[in-house]
Amino acid sequence: MNIPSSPPSNTSLSDAMGTSPLTVFLSLINYIVDHQAHTDPSSSLTDNIPDAQEYDFIVVGAGAGGIIVANRLTEVSNWSVLLLEAGGEEPSYAEVPSYCVFMQQTSSEVDWGYWSEARPNFCGGNGCSMQRGKVLGGSTTTNSMFYVRGHHRDYDEWARMGNEGWGYEDILKYFVKSEDNGNPNLVKTKYHGSGGYQSVEVFPYQDINTVALLKGLEEIGLTTRDINGEHQKGVMLSQMTAKNGERRSANIAFLKPIRDKRSNLKVLTNALVTKVLIDAYTKTANGVQYHKNGKFMTAIARKEVIVSGGAINSPQLLQLSGVGPREVLEPLGIPVIQDLKVGYNFHDHICSSGVNYTLTKTSQWAGLDAQYEHLTEYALNRTGPLSATGVAQVVAFKTTEYENITDYNDIQFTFENTHVGGVHPNSYYDQITVIPIVLRPKSRGYIKIKSKDPFEHPLINPNYFSEEYDIKILLKGLQYGIDFLKSKTFQELGYRLNTSPMHGCSKHEFASEPYWRCVIKKYSRTNYHLGGSCKMGPASDQDAVVDSSLRVYNVTNLRVIDASIMPFVISGNTNAPTMMIAEKGADMIKRDWNIKLT
Repeated sequence: MNIPSSPPSNTSLSDAMGTSPLTVFLSLINYIVDHQAHTDPSSSLTDNIPDAQEYDFIVVGAGAGGIIVANRLTEVSNWSVLLLEAGGEEPSYAEVPSYCVFMQQTSSEVDWGYWSEARPNFCGGNGCSMQRGKVLGGSTTTNSMFYVRGHHRDYDEWARMGNEGWGYEDILKYFVKSEDNGNPNLVKTKYHGSGGYQSVEVFPYQDINTVALLKGLEEIGLTTRDINGEHQKGVMLSQMTAKNGERRSANIAFLKPIRDKRSNLKVLTNALVTKVLIDAYTKTANGVQYHKNGKFMTAIARKEVIVSGGAINSPQLLQLSGVGPREVLEPLGIPVIQDLKVGYNFHDHICSSGVNYTLTKTSQWAGLDAQYEHLTEYALNRTGPLSATGVAQVVAFKTTEYENITDYNDIQFTFENTHVGGVHPNSYYDQITVIPIVLRPKSRGYIKIKSKDPFEHPLINPNYFSEEYDIKILLKGLQYGIDFLKSKTFQELGYRLNTSPMHGCSKHEFASEPYWRCVIKKYSRTNYHLGGSCKMGPASDQDAVVDSSLRVYNVTNLRVIDASIMPFVISGNTNAPTMMIAEKGADMIKRDWNIKLT
């Protein structure tokens, strides 16, 4: 779907009434939100800069990692920072929570359009959509807005692996630093903060099924609690990166407040960095090459280059720059500056659909008249169905029999709003799909460039299900999805298991293990929690790319600060942890350049 940046100026409401419901909705939501958009005078600051312009720091990628690093470095008034983003400005329609389903289409103007290599044992054998935000804010502009930090043990394990300073008690302050939590009871605890750049709160609207899910899951044994607090096992009406019914991307939260106020910050959009410039003799990064407006340009870094492109783009850029596996670079004619396992250890939280609840009494499907009413309510008050994501705002965590530590969750559940008629805003649905997610997969894949061409997408092989363990977790999760229906609340509301076989699996008995294995093979997909491809680890770890200060091994003045540095992806959504990594990374840069930390 190509999402228009604004509705036709000559389209009236009466004209729109004659088109399809989806077209009407998209046109109206764009029209209203665009015409209510907050004026951002900083948009004019994205003009060109002279070739070979010098800055103290160059930050590549304006997602959660890059934007936060740029924000924190420009707190030092005599440091200059250039922030480069391959995508454009964040469109105003991105703020509508229920609209996120459209933001995540791979044909969207704000998506990179990545697909994994096709393999027969996952994603139906056709390759997986690897949606990544190509826009200011990166994937924080396109994601489902969950604010989930992972499990305490994840970070303690990172530290035990030789990454000093990354234990939970070490990094908790960086979660708190970013946060402006809207729940006054939570901010009284040591786990949450107020006054930070990132607004965190629940959506203002919960429909009947959202309330029922919370109650029903509690009835079958899951405790309702703050998953980001002392314990991580249970169910939660998720905290979101949102405020007053609007998405708060990293762009809106961390960049917009400073972009036109700090003269030491320069932001370039639609500027694809094609190479980090590294002196081959001294192995020192001294700038970048980038492409903008049809021209290749350079920018010089006096102090450091920080790569924050994410789990796909960061390893791609390093490899193009001569930092990566010798066996990948030499056949392509790229001089090897440093032989490191860049692109390896790539992994993700694989998940699968397959368990669907038909809503016999509580369908949230709405006709055009009701949709217009909801649209008006959202436009006037930022409330109502469009201010939330339906049942997708519920998140749950469990521990299966395969995990020896009883409180260390190895499976996550999210819930998708689905409609038999196709893709619609999250508010409107007549089915609930249970999505089990493998939290600590054992399978590992890789990212490899295919050529010297920086515009060619890299080869992406997540290598899902190369380990049987990951399949076993999903098998257990799909069965849990059926077991949830034992809830008294679900039964009273008429939730019914849809027992129609999934296409391609009808030869197997429904809900048998062969049936579920077939479903997993055909309907598994990414949960967009990509990481690990520029692994952080001690020098003794042959797979490590960066040290515990996020410095690339044996290359001076080059760091990676994003989800790619995770030794293993944490047990939950990756947005909040990436913000934490960026906050900590920025402090380490300041420390290394003798700036007193506050």
